[in-house]
Amino acid sequence: ELMPCMTHMNEFSVVTANFAYTLNPLLQATFGRFLLPFGQFNLRSLPGTYNTVSRPLLYSSHEDQPIRLDPRIPANFLFTPRDDTGLGLSGSKWLGPDDVVQVSYNLYATNGLRAVSDQSGRFWDDNNKSKQFGGRLGVSYNGNPLTLSAAGSLLVNRYEKKHDQRAWAADAVASYQYAAARRITLRGEYVDMTREIVPTEELLEGDEGVKGAYVTAEANLTETWGVYYQFDAL
Repeated sequence: ELMPCMTHMNEFSVVTANFAYTLNPLLQATFGRFLLPFGQFNLRSLPGTYNTVSRPLLYSSHEDQPIRLDPRIPANFLFTPRDDTGLGLSGSKWLGPDDVVQVSYNLYATNGLRAVSDQSGRFWDDNNKSKQFGGRLGVSYNGNPLTLSAAGSLLVNRYEKKHDQRAWAADAVASYQYAAARRITLRGEYVDMTREIVPTEELLEGDEGVKGAYVTAEANLTETWGVYYQFDAL
């Protein structure tokens, strides 16, 4: 997989570049730069398969100004697309005789994000020897006309012996098909992040935290028209 970006800062850059090999449905290995399986929105932010009028506030674009909850604290890191370089393992298993229930997992180890407190750009660079670890576990019901899914994500990024960050997220989706090519979909996600601040000339040592959630409702009225509602909380 190779996904270039030709609109970032008027320069050419690469968003993802990885090689994936599937041994069997229970085990797929991915090596390179890939989208981190953290949260629901991050997994569908490329190539942009969301239909609402705006991104959730939790997941600002890497080209947007970061959400600043207070000018005295650092910018958060919950931008999308959120990706990193390393190794990932994933797989899924169908349960039951009718293959309607599926359990899936993702595990990864990557270089980790830059250990700074006041950088407002993309946290793509890594300036420490510590690694980042995380995973995602989900279960889905793929019935007709109703589909349901729920998942949890965890991320731990170690800077030094005493400077680290951790984040966890829980999300769920319910979708009902009421006619041909007509669906009503409800999505929700909650994210909790805590990061220890690396001291700078302007910032003292301490902790910062970001907690938030969003709920979106989508209804396909026709093949070309739909209505969308989104509620954000930080």
